[in-house]
Amino acid sequence: MKTLLTSMLLSLPVAAFAQSLDKMAEDTQAGAKQVGSDAKATSEKAAAETKDAAHKAAKSTNDTAHKAAKSSKDAAHHTKQNAAKAGHDMKAAGHDTADAARDMTK
Repeated sequence: MKTLLTSMLLSLPVAAFAQSLDKMAEDTQAGAKQVGSDAKATSEKAAAETKDAAHKAAKSTNDTAHKAAKSSKDAAHHTKQNAAKAGHDMKAAGHDTADAARDMTK
């Protein structure tokens, strides 16, 4: 009986230690799951922010390209108008020169 009691008393710390190891394993596993979950959430947030930033950059580039195209179109229109006016002015100057030459020959 004494041997039985002694062996039972000696096995209690071993059982408690085994339970502690199980608890530590469970805690480690739960911690690892939490870290994995946090890492996934962080990477998903970063991906969403990157996608949003890329969308904003593309929109900004598109807007800038449209403004540049409009400015170029406006400049071409003004150049065409100025060329037409210069042609008209040159034609009028030619008429004035012809009139002056005619007046000189009279």
